[in-house]
Amino acid sequence: MPRRHRTESKSSPRRIEAAYKHSEALKLRMAGKSFDEIAEILGYADKSGAYLAVKAALAALPEPERTEYRRLNLERLN
Repeated sequence: MPRRHRTESKSSPRRIEAAYKHSEALKLRMAGKSFDEIAEILGYADKSGAYLAVKAALAALPEPERTEYRRLNLERLN
């Protein structure tokens, strides 16, 4: 008989903590912090964890907020 995979509820402590960290990562990024700085502040192993957290937070946002994030990044590049 095949094993069933348990799915974690959306309100599990681990998911709540992850959502919080994603949100904080996005706030820090919008405040101008680098992915290395975000990783250090939030306890990710390296900048790739911070990048993935920001990416996840952006995916959960409506388009106008994502557009604002892109605009801020473009301004910083100029």
